[in-house]
Amino acid sequence: MHHDAAVSDPLGLPEIRIHIGQFLDTRDILACILVCHAWAKDFSGFLWSTITFDKSIQEKLTKENFQRHESHIRKLTLLDHGSFLDDAWAGTHCSNVSYLAIFPDLTALSTRRRLLLLRSMEAFHLAENTDTDALEPTLHSSSQDEEQDPTAKKLMRLVEQQHHLRGLSENCAAVSRTCSNDFAKQLCRHPNRLVHLHLSKWNTTVPELNMLIFNSPHLEGLRFKGLVLLTPNSAQEIEEESLSSASESIAAPRQLLQFRQIRRLDLQTFHTSTPLLEIDCPEAVSIQLSGYDMAESFSPNIHQQQQHSSRAHYGHIWNCPKSRTLLYTGQAKVVEGPELKDTLTSILQSAHHLSKIVLACTLEIGPSVMSRILNDHSSTLTILHFPYSTGLTSSHILKVLTTCRNLVEFKGSEDYLVGQQLLLDPQPWVCIRLERLRVRFGLSAFLARAGHLDFGAVVGDQAGALVSREDTMKQEIQALYGQLSRLTRLTVLDLSGTGSVDRITRGIPWTMAAGLGQLSTLTNLETLHVTDWEREMGYLEAEWMVRHWPRLDNLYNLRNRDLEPWTKFVRFLRFFKEAKQSLAQETG
Repeated sequence: MHHDAAVSDPLGLPEIRIHIGQFLDTRDILACILVCHAWAKDFSGFLWSTITFDKSIQEKLTKENFQRHESHIRKLTLLDHGSFLDDAWAGTHCSNVSYLAIFPDLTALSTRRRLLLLRSMEAFHLAENTDTDALEPTLHSSSQDEEQDPTAKKLMRLVEQQHHLRGLSENCAAVSRTCSNDFAKQLCRHPNRLVHLHLSKWNTTVPELNMLIFNSPHLEGLRFKGLVLLTPNSAQEIEEESLSSASESIAAPRQLLQFRQIRRLDLQTFHTSTPLLEIDCPEAVSIQLSGYDMAESFSPNIHQQQQHSSRAHYGHIWNCPKSRTLLYTGQAKVVEGPELKDTLTSILQSAHHLSKIVLACTLEIGPSVMSRILNDHSSTLTILHFPYSTGLTSSHILKVLTTCRNLVEFKGSEDYLVGQQLLLDPQPWVCIRLERLRVRFGLSAFLARAGHLDFGAVVGDQAGALVSREDTMKQEIQALYGQLSRLTRLTVLDLSGTGSVDRITRGIPWTMAAGLGQLSTLTNLETLHVTDWEREMGYLEAEWMVRHWPRLDNLYNLRNRDLEPWTKFVRFLRFFKEAKQSLAQETG
């Protein structure tokens, strides 16, 4: 009888119901639970698959009820890990968690606890900004304390209890840096099957970090929010008996940091005082760096030694042949000095197939880094971003457009692409796959007026071909229109650039008189940034744009947004667009 019912109704089989339950949202699961007792038994477990433990759960749920269903939990997020661990909410059956996240919720803490926490964080930041002598005792005292943080021990027991844990994200440093540091030290000695790992605020050494990688053979994604890599004389000496023979074989005399099987490496706020460091990432396809700081904060003698030795001995050597993505974001205080440039050059030289490079910082890139990018990766690059960076010349920007054939997105630096450069180097732009273009373009006459360019030298170099500012502007505008007309896949076009707003007139006039009709090939254009040419745009330009750029929906102005000519042009554009839609509806 049961078999016949199952054949006529597949939902009569518990296996089918459980399989379907994986794809239902909470509302549908609740509806299924109300069908009958059999369905309630099969679908109730899915309500417990994802649990966020915070103060509200403690008020509405008893510990006994939690432990009754804890075997169903697959994703567990602890916003109040202190109460969860101290009150022993997890029973013996809480062992099937596949993803564990510890994100302390500061709003859930008492007022007194928040004040103590903020004071401790302010003290830590103050110590970071003081000299090394003030910082070193803090590191020594914390590293020499043999007693482990009790919360870190309980958290480690919860991790060891899980049989299928694949993802672990820890941010205990928001509440206790000691807990975060002690937990990481315990985790590195524990064999696991993690695939993704995120740790915060870990003061460690190369052998200890290598041990973590060795004990995590399935690890592919690794992220550190605050990694401090110390030299042996600046950190606690790791006890010989606690190091396995495998980790001893990993720790090389030349301080070789082996990320082995890691495919995605993200180092946020990475500090190190290790001068002789080789970083081996043979399988990494993505490398993200943020706040890369070498030697400045922790080893004041490094620069004294550099005066008597070659800097190459102190730059970090990277090996990442399979990397396809390089991202760096940082602040001015952590990108000064030659160490970061040496690191970027080492990564660029090691990687063979970089397709995405983003240097989003106040770094002065310089010709050496840029030459390495263009010489080694111009054929593979699809995305190239230099927001807020400086140090590039107009010829560098132009070379990107004339050599990177597969480029899909290009965001230039704070430097100008000078219009006169288009006349000196008229070779066609080969990046015909380009979809998003953002560069800061300036006509020679306006740059010369602002003191950014010697206009007399420009005219002299042309041997009388450019006889006036007006002729120069016309030739430069026509040259740029001609190059842009080749980029038929463009969806975003911005010639005003990013960053601060100076008083130099940017971009080109988007007018029919200037030659806007040449851009009728840009039929895919969706976003256009117009800057400093609002007074010259009228109903003719609006009608032309609606007719030839049917997808244009976003029009932006870097400044003068409330200028009457601009608001008038926007009204014209809206009128012609509505008229076109009405005509299409009537004829359709």
